[in-house]
Amino acid sequence: AAALETAGHAGLAPRQARRLLEPIVQTTLKNVFTRGLADSFSGPIARGDVTAIDLHLQALMPHPILADLYRSLAIYALEALPSRNSNEIRRVLERSTSRRGRRTFQPLASNVRD
Repeated sequence: AAALETAGHAGLAPRQARRLLEPIVQTTLKNVFTRGLADSFSGPIARGDVTAIDLHLQALMPHPILADLYRSLAIYALEALPSRNSNEIRRVLERSTSRRGRRTFQPLASNVRD
């Protein structure tokens, strides 16, 4: 639901968001069960792409609950999975925590439902 919500805030229509997310989610789950967590981990944290992570957090600033979820999952990934530039990523995550705004959430309900 959070992924669909985030896609909606990024301007994607619900059907488009589902169409784009479905293959990513299916492939990720398949890889986790066939290769294991560590060998399935990909994305900006695995690559150590500090710039991408910072941009994601900036984009999520108007949506503090989604930003908190992103930070929490990132921290978990840094602790549990192989990643590059861990210290730099932690600094970006900590810096973004200090920029947090009001903790409200206004869902785009149409993105979660059909």
